[in-house]
Amino acid sequence: YLACIRSMTPLFIALGLLVAMASQAVAWMPQTDARTWKDASGKFEVEARFVRVDGNSVILQKPDGTRITVAMDRLSAIDQGFVQGLMAAGKDENPFREMSSDPGAGDSTAPSGTGSSVPGQPAVITVDFRNCPEIPVASGNWDVQIPEQPALPFELKQISFPGKSDFFEGYVDTAVNVVAKRAVITRHLETREGGTRKMTSRLTLVDLENGRVLGDAGGDGHWHALAIHDDGQRIVVQNTADDDATRGQLGTVRFAGDELVPIDVWKPYEVMQEAPKEKVVTFAKFINGGRLLTLSQNGRVVIWDFESKLPERRFQYHGACQPALSPDRSTLGICGGDIFGFVSLDDDSVQPSVRPAPQMNYWLHSAFSPSCKRFAAATMQKLMVWDVESGDVLFEGQIPGLSTAGKLYFPHEDFVMVNGDKLVEFSTGIKVWRYHGAPATTIGNQMAFVPITDRGGKILPLAIPDTEALTWLDRARNESDLFVLKKGAPVAIDVSAVPSRYRSGVQDALQQQIEKMGFDYDRNADVVMKAKIEGPTSEAVSYHFAGNFVVQQYVSILDIHWNDQSIWSSRRTNVPGAVSGTSQEDIKRQLEEAGRSPNLDFFASVVLPEYLQKPGDGSTGDPQMLGATAIGLDSK
Repeated sequence: YLACIRSMTPLFIALGLLVAMASQAVAWMPQTDARTWKDASGKFEVEARFVRVDGNSVILQKPDGTRITVAMDRLSAIDQGFVQGLMAAGKDENPFREMSSDPGAGDSTAPSGTGSSVPGQPAVITVDFRNCPEIPVASGNWDVQIPEQPALPFELKQISFPGKSDFFEGYVDTAVNVVAKRAVITRHLETREGGTRKMTSRLTLVDLENGRVLGDAGGDGHWHALAIHDDGQRIVVQNTADDDATRGQLGTVRFAGDELVPIDVWKPYEVMQEAPKEKVVTFAKFINGGRLLTLSQNGRVVIWDFESKLPERRFQYHGACQPALSPDRSTLGICGGDIFGFVSLDDDSVQPSVRPAPQMNYWLHSAFSPSCKRFAAATMQKLMVWDVESGDVLFEGQIPGLSTAGKLYFPHEDFVMVNGDKLVEFSTGIKVWRYHGAPATTIGNQMAFVPITDRGGKILPLAIPDTEALTWLDRARNESDLFVLKKGAPVAIDVSAVPSRYRSGVQDALQQQIEKMGFDYDRNADVVMKAKIEGPTSEAVSYHFAGNFVVQQYVSILDIHWNDQSIWSSRRTNVPGAVSGTSQEDIKRQLEEAGRSPNLDFFASVVLPEYLQKPGDGSTGDPQMLGATAIGLDSK
């Protein structure tokens, strides 16, 4: 792996994104086509193209992008002569040759009036917001019309790319541009050298249409690719190291053969009067008209003319989660604070249409359905789905037993994938299927997975839900014995673990819950709701800006059992999540009041599952899912 990334060192020194790494000078040599190489014994051969000479070894690249290293003296005499001829040609090459005039190659000249340049270094660009209007975001007239979304302009097939350089090298993200028909995969590797933490990052550029690897390189530092330009060459990368000096810094690079060439460096939010961490770019996509859209951690959306790096429009929404971009790149879906809505990006006014949403300070992710007729957003424990054109709520609530904190995908009009791998039919709350073993991504309006091992990596398109998941879902709906909890199912209540003075109230609350969910109350049922209250115990709590306190904590617990086996559980304490007051004495009194009794409202308000399957059914061993599919290199 180090052999394939040494030549990148000058790039990231120039960008200022990465720390210098030890390297060996490698002479420039002409590019060659793939040919057949043989070893000295004549027994082995491989189809590959020449990359370079590294010391006493020759670096070759196979058609699938895999790099191999061969000792020079292990090659056949003919192949050794071929390499020596290339080395001689490289020495005769003009060292003062001009750079390529390919789009995006750049001449290290900053856009007029926006920055400075040093010969041989990338342009350093200063952002100017003086002529960039800020658009207000407020609830108003709802006028949302999203065009019919196009199919992918190419057939998406499996794509192989080089595997891990090290067992601990981990996947970070895949940046996709459907117009360019390109994707960039980012990977990180953390190691220790003499007690010093070292991070190495790696980019792999692939051609989505033809299934080819176009470049694979890396270098020291903590950075990743955010977006690919429509020309398929320029890549926007961000330094993500925990360093205020470079935090929020973007660079534009391009692959030139097996190396990356720097083009420019800029900090989109540097002039904002905000903390360094709030200037980090959390979302970046190229949109129509050669423009780049970015979102800062503080919720500032800016649309840039990418060539000049001049901001054209900007607006801000608070409590910002990751927005969603429609496949045709015409519409941005946003959700944050107490609003959700959509922004028409092809309209010069860029006027958001927004509506009130439940006040949430931590919306995390959002997604469009394939048709963009539906839009979903998730918090730690809550999912919402809206009809885009009407703004009506289609679903609001928890998915019992599942966290929705991870990545959110919307692969089908009737299904969302929460936490990056769990497929849910949101209208019924049925937890259908788990797709595990590889991270997911979206390419246009299609789902794909990215398994990576030391044997190699792949981009694997997969229709979600797949046939097996739909078969199990149909069985779940039609076979009476698959679910132990569903409408009409008999359910018993057990409050014996609740203190006697609270039992009557908890019993009444749970009976009302059973009636509301359409279950039948039956004291002799196999399915039993078991209520329990633990405590009190003295617990230390801390509130931001308020200080540390001690509170008497009770824990209210509700378990659902089937034949004495727990198949679902939820709990809540009586400790307030937030407090307010003019003094510590005010807060102390609030906590004393809260500590006098358990949280009895929990039993009346907890969101119960509509369905629970019989333990052991499906292929996961997880009673929350109907089944699972393991995604790997050999998946079809």
